[in-house]
Amino acid sequence: MYIDGNHLKRLRLEQGLSLRKLARKAGVSHETVIDAESGRRSPHPETVKKLAEALGVNVGDLVDWEAEGVIEGKAVA
Repeated sequence: MYIDGNHLKRLRLEQGLSLRKLARKAGVSHETVIDAESGRRSPHPETVKKLAEALGVNVGDLVDWEAEGVIEGKAVA
């Protein structure tokens, strides 16, 4: 699952959370948050769920739909 790392970072900063604070709140390592924000690694779907819950958003709010092959609700071949 690909997430929009820039959007994740923006949400984190809007809530005044450091990388470590978000990681603790989500129950993941701060390296996981760094990797997700930078796009180095795609987090496991369960990790995306934890991050979304910690930020109070839906999982779909973090997904990079273009990278997932979906644009405007249509699958990209």
